Amino acid sequence: MPCYRIIRQFWRISKTFRPAQWQRHYVTIPKHIKRRKAREALAIEAAQHKVLLDAKFASQLEDACAANDILGVIRLFSEKPRCEALNEFSNVAKCLTSSYRRLRKFDPKERTSIQPDTLSKFAKQLVQLVEKRKMPPDRFAHARLLNFFEESGDYDTGIKFWHWLEKQDDAFVGENVYGAAIELLSTSGASLEKAEALFERALQRFPGAFHAYHLSPNAILADRNARVKLKGISMSLLHAILKARLLRGDSMKAYMALDTALRLFPTITPASFFESVILERPLPEAYPVFALACRAGISLPPSTLKMIITLLRDRLDWGTMSQKLLVLRHMLMLAKISARSTAKFSSNHLNEVIISLTQILRQDNITPLPAEKKQQIASAVQGVIKKTLSYFATSCGVKPGLSAFNAIISNVGGYGQSPELIPAALSDLKSLDLEPSHVTRRSLLTAAGELRDTEMVKRYWHDLKKAQGRRLEPGDIAAMILAAGLSGSVKFATRECGFLEGDRKEFYLEKLKEVAELERYNKNVTVELDNGSLSFEDFIREIRSLEHELESEEIDFTQNSIMFLYRPPEGVFLPDEQLRELYDQVTTEISVSKEYSADESEIDESSSIETPQPETIGPSADFKNSEEFSATGIPLGKLRYENWKIINYLLAMAEANDAAFETAVQDAMAKGKMPPSRDSVVQQKDLQPAEEALEQLSSPEIGRSREILRLRGLPV
Repeated sequence: MPCYRIIRQFWRISKTFRPAQWQRHYVTIPKHIKRRKAREALAIEAAQHKVLLDAKFASQLEDACAANDILGVIRLFSEKPRCEALNEFSNVAKCLTSSYRRLRKFDPKERTSIQPDTLSKFAKQLVQLVEKRKMPPDRFAHARLLNFFEESGDYDTGIKFWHWLEKQDDAFVGENVYGAAIELLSTSGASLEKAEALFERALQRFPGAFHAYHLSPNAILADRNARVKLKGISMSLLHAILKARLLRGDSMKAYMALDTALRLFPTITPASFFESVILERPLPEAYPVFALACRAGISLPPSTLKMIITLLRDRLDWGTMSQKLLVLRHMLMLAKISARSTAKFSSNHLNEVIISLTQILRQDNITPLPAEKKQQIASAVQGVIKKTLSYFATSCGVKPGLSAFNAIISNVGGYGQSPELIPAALSDLKSLDLEPSHVTRRSLLTAAGELRDTEMVKRYWHDLKKAQGRRLEPGDIAAMILAAGLSGSVKFATRECGFLEGDRKEFYLEKLKEVAELERYNKNVTVELDNGSLSFEDFIREIRSLEHELESEEIDFTQNSIMFLYRPPEGVFLPDEQLRELYDQVTTEISVSKEYSADESEIDESSSIETPQPETIGPSADFKNSEEFSATGIPLGKLRYENWKIINYLLAMAEANDAAFETAVQDAMAKGKMPPSRDSVVQQKDLQPAEEALEQLSSPEIGRSREILRLRGLPV
């Protein structure tokens, strides 16, 4: 068969099985369908690529935030300015604020790479992204941005951002954002009325489970013995209004806000409440507030304790020697309760306490005493120091640092005329693996001068020169001049000043003459302790009594004597029976208290309390068997009652201190003088042992319950 016939036959067979035209759409695809499918494929590929890029961006951003690398965060945002699906916004804002806080502490490493303007510009960029909806709404991030503008001082940008936020829905704004806005407004100088109005608007917008009632002063709890199980109460909002009241001078309402926090959460009140009060209020109020936190087992930052110890050290410059010893007693008690309750007591705190103890020997009316009496004082002080070091080493494992030994060498060994303590201190220093520093060698030189030992002065001066070489500081030369003048080594000091030139040499030689003249004058001066008001034997006895504060490691936090530094105002302390009766009256529903007879088995301890029910409130609730305790072992019912008493004290102290300060300012302005500081006005008050003050005030004739009601704003 010819070839073409074979081909034709196959063609006919294929035609037989060929589908109809309507069945052949997959063979010939229209162009518009091809183009549509191509676009869809490209879109899918682009979406997959975008997901990969977003995942890479999010991973890099997460790493940068975790490392607090704000420059890395800024670089990533410059590469990808649109971040609708970003889940790290809150961490970005946190990194921004923490970087600014580190920068504010003048960290040299941060200063070399980051400038405040860079952070401010980035914060404004984040605000623009939020307002243009290019960032997902995040209430925590918004609050942190407002905090940044408050701390950086860019109030206008922060307030403008807040006005925009308040108009948005709840995805953008929460109670924490309102709290940040209140702090921003109060710091920027806005009136307290504006802050209070914003506080009320926040409670109206986010009512929760009767949060407005529970955050109001003098609200009533369903069970004063149990932990409050309300959910969603914003403590940041309450802290914001407390801070605003402090900044605007309304300390009474600020303490009522603290009272509210302690009533709701007596054991877990945020540390920021106590820090704000301690930062703004004077020592007579700051001390009991710190003790209040320690008694509840609330951990405060180490810087807060250092602030209180510093305030107490400053108080050593005021008053009689008895009052100064009382300050030291409270300092030891403060260190003890801090170490036992929060475990934040460190070597730096111990150094501050030891230095304060040694400063007794440098008081103006101690310095001119005969050497024999100074040695007795030094021996008593050394006994207290040994007891202090032993107590904190065994109770919390804290050891002293180099500065403590420097103070012992110069103050106890030198000013205390006790040269035998100097080698002992150096030996103890080395036993703790500490090496003498430049300050240690200067302290040795100072001690040698106070001991009037010429050979010691020469030896320690040569040791100092050998260690420093040609890098002698002006303070080194001044210490040598003082030591030589006191020890009568005028020729030695004159020869040692020979390397100085011009005016510097003349200046130091003139100082040497002044020291020598003053030393000759002091030899003929006799001074009595406290102008005769306190005998020397009683003074030594009071110093040794400081050891009694450290005899027991256990602390009875229910004793009010450890809570007060100054005499409590009259009217806030009644006999405990009367105080307890008054407490029951103002913290329970009196109308149903007599009829209250609920059985314990009817109360569901696991239920969530939404609002106090009058029919379940009564004074007998505090006498139930409860297993709720603070970290310091105090039942919650007892703790709330003790806190209530301390708030009464703080209200009375704040009223008295504010009145005294206002009077002092008005008197100064009338005389055309510079107004005094609040601390200087308050420090002029006399200290009194708390035990004596409480004994005097706890009598029905002096105390009046209506005074407490008036201070708390309740009907008298």
